[in-house]
Amino acid sequence: MKLSKLAMYAATVAAAAGMLAGCTGNALQATPSNPSAAAAVLQNGHMTLTALHGAVHTGAQRHGDWVSPGKKGPLVYIADYGAGVVDFFDFSGGTIGSQQGSISSGISGPQGLCSDKKGDVYVSNTNDSNVLEYKHGSTSLKNTISTSTVYDVGCAVSKKGDLAVTGICSLPSCGAGALLVFKKAKGTPKTYTCGNLYRYFFTAYDKKGNLLVDGEDASGGFSMCYLPAGSSTLENISTSSPAAFPGGVSFDGTNFVVGDQDGADLIQYTISGTTATKVGTVALTGASDVDQGTVAGSSFVGPDAYNAAAEIWNYPAGGSITNSKTGFSEPVGSTVSK
Repeated sequence: MKLSKLAMYAATVAAAAGMLAGCTGNALQATPSNPSAAAAVLQNGHMTLTALHGAVHTGAQRHGDWVSPGKKGPLVYIADYGAGVVDFFDFSGGTIGSQQGSISSGISGPQGLCSDKKGDVYVSNTNDSNVLEYKHGSTSLKNTISTSTVYDVGCAVSKKGDLAVTGICSLPSCGAGALLVFKKAKGTPKTYTCGNLYRYFFTAYDKKGNLLVDGEDASGGFSMCYLPAGSSTLENISTSSPAAFPGGVSFDGTNFVVGDQDGADLIQYTISGTTATKVGTVALTGASDVDQGTVAGSSFVGPDAYNAAAEIWNYPAGGSITNSKTGFSEPVGSTVSK
């Protein structure tokens, strides 16, 4: 039986928790200001998954801190929120191949992932309110970026190296969230808010440095905001074609691509002024609850929390799953590093 969003919202409020940006079979995950209280909320979600899928964590992935020596080429990283690890795999040919390593030390509640042009990978380490940076194919921590004012969920890196981080809620009260932008991924961030968003889920830059953020308004409805390159104002964006429940945001080279966790599809948008216009839809047959997916060339990587798998579809064709990796607990985030 799936928990409804409203039921999980109520449980989260009762636990004095801040909500995360996952929708596991329509049941939101939660992370608390009181860890012991949140454990009960999360345990309910895991019990629901266990009842439908058997043991949630099959042990198919090898965890702990390790890396395969001498690996070169592209890697796909998957943040497994349920197992508290970030696993990475060979991504040659746009498919998920053999596991090449895993990071678990210092990881607590990993969700959104992103990477920069150098191949460095950033992990939104939600429960500790920080973003962890690693070199491509390495388990050695390169940098810790504090997001102590918010529970961070998603991230994106511009071509200039600026790091944008979405915060699901502000601390310590877990009120409305915010967008934090760290210039060159360092120092004190600039904080942005906009009226459309109360919970800031996921984000992406386009090639010009414009930034799109999705999430929910104060009533739980899908909303988006837009930060034009060079602007100091995060603008409200309207659309006549909203997603049912916000998922990951990507840029495919032409359009912004927003995942719909409830609709099992991707919505392609162009942005003009303060309006997002739908220009296409990509159906993801077989998807159940894809959280922060990633467009990577002619592939779309979908960490499917409810299916406990990382799945691949052709992009922009969509259709049936072409490749998948199982053995995860609750995969939420993804990025491809080269």
